[in-house]
Amino acid sequence: MLTEKALSDTIGARLQTPVIVEARDENGAIAAGVSVSFVIENTPPQAAVQGIASALSGPFQSAVTVVSNSRGRAQAFVRLGNAGIGFVTISAPGTADPRTVTVTTTPGGAVRLLIRPRDTAATLGTDHTIRAHVVDRLDNPRSDYVQITATGPAVLSDSQLTGTSVGVVEIEALSTRFSASGTVTIVPPGQLAATFGAGSPGYRGGIMMFRTDGSGVKVLYQTGYSSSTAPETKWPAWSPKGDRLAFVDMQQLRVVDTMGNVSVLVASGVSQNVQPQYSADGAWIYFVGGLFFEPHKPARIPAEGGTLEYVNGPVECGTDSWPSPHPNGQLIAYHSTCDTLSPIVFTIQIKDLVANTVRRTHVLGASPRWSPTGERLAFLSGGLRSMRADGTDNRPFRAMSDAQRGYSWSPDGQWVIGVGLLGLSLFSLETNQVLPLPFRGPNGGEIGQPTWLLPMRDGQ
Repeated sequence: MLTEKALSDTIGARLQTPVIVEARDENGAIAAGVSVSFVIENTPPQAAVQGIASALSGPFQSAVTVVSNSRGRAQAFVRLGNAGIGFVTISAPGTADPRTVTVTTTPGGAVRLLIRPRDTAATLGTDHTIRAHVVDRLDNPRSDYVQITATGPAVLSDSQLTGTSVGVVEIEALSTRFSASGTVTIVPPGQLAATFGAGSPGYRGGIMMFRTDGSGVKVLYQTGYSSSTAPETKWPAWSPKGDRLAFVDMQQLRVVDTMGNVSVLVASGVSQNVQPQYSADGAWIYFVGGLFFEPHKPARIPAEGGTLEYVNGPVECGTDSWPSPHPNGQLIAYHSTCDTLSPIVFTIQIKDLVANTVRRTHVLGASPRWSPTGERLAFLSGGLRSMRADGTDNRPFRAMSDAQRGYSWSPDGQWVIGVGLLGLSLFSLETNQVLPLPFRGPNGGEIGQPTWLLPMRDGQ
């Protein structure tokens, strides 16, 4: 054998020098026309040798036979696979002692710079570890010097990043050969829940809870198997105590606690297209009764179960839907077709439950939600907007022009969490900031219809 018995190169490389053997007869003379076999033998589980071929251009296979030339030589080219050790066994007819070449595939040298974690979130005021390493092809860290800088509302000391205000921090990492960038979204503290899609056909979507920084993920409820990878309509809504969520499934109003136990409060006739909402004191759950082809009617039921009651009585002019109770427990906002007489164009109405009167704001919009302070009412109208309870100061969340139904206020009334062009994000009414939250559900499923836990206020 004319080749060294041990060869080495990096992952995916083609050895430029072939494995060469020289065929001789029993007298030691050069032998032309001998069929020489080259066979790959790998050490599980990694395939260190991916293929072997009679020419550098391939095709590469698990074995190849080459006929020795006039000089008695036969050669084969090797393409490497994953890191590890493999062997090429060489034999010819009549040879009792095959030859073996050991091939070692290594991760190789530096190939890129990685920031870990990259594009993530951190809670305001807490320490968040940021690391950056030059890595080889297997992402093994090397000892190369890397400089990390942070631009934005945070302080970086060594590898510890501490947010000083809510916002987006740009992370830059530089080495002598490579660069990388990422973001850390500094978020206010809070407990969220949302729907998640299946991620891939054959998996299941459902409802999960998690913190605003993406930690503490827990799946509370899963649907049946679905071919859809997008979130299914489930409309979770936190109770003020934070011990359970109401949601809609199979035209039923259901409740799931934080241990995953599910109960049914309303067994049929619940709209699949409208999110339920707890009253601020946690005593009632507001939702919408009526199937797709029926007029929708705002309804409520005691949170612990009991007799369902409709809030508005018979609906004579179309659809009343999407009820949202005011924190004072006296008012509810909802959208209605009574002003427009159109099945798809709504105006915002406000009902006084004590006086049993309805005030028509004549403001075009849908899917209203009172802020936790009760000072403003958010709604969808060409994007997300908000106004005062009397209909004045009607202005947009300009950064959320593409808002989808199923959004939620923060407890301080300064932020709304929802889904827009950037996916799950926080949106500010006052500063017009957009804070992307780079979260996915189990199996990579999309997250939608978020709900923010709004704890009970003093006196409730």
